[in-house]
Amino acid sequence: MELVELKTVRNILKVDIAFTVILITGFQRITNNKKNMNHELKTWPPYYQAIIDGKKRFEIRKNDRCFSVGDVLRLREYDPAKELDPITEKYTGRYCYVRVDYVLSDFLALEEDYIAMSITLIN
Repeated sequence: MELVELKTVRNILKVDIAFTVILITGFQRITNNKKNMNHELKTWPPYYQAIIDGKKRFEIRKNDRCFSVGDVLRLREYDPAKELDPITEKYTGRYCYVRVDYVLSDFLALEEDYIAMSITLIN
């Protein structure tokens, strides 16, 4: 009797998981139709320079801002080793704009809630 009940529970869970996936997929389709956003992000000097030089064409970030294709990122060079200035904090004053061309999420090599974005320098 327990075996039958266990199978029933498994089938219910499979249906519940499938329904959840459908809901999440539908939500992603709705949110992907949103207006493109602008985001301002800190970028450490070696990574900033690699973007400027055209060597780094990706960003790995925690997806706490719902990044999506078409968004524009203002990357501000931020030097954690710089002496703290009360006005500029630790920003160097350099910045650039990049466009998000592709977003990779739910990939085994990425930590939970992290994404990889393909970016193109636009200034």
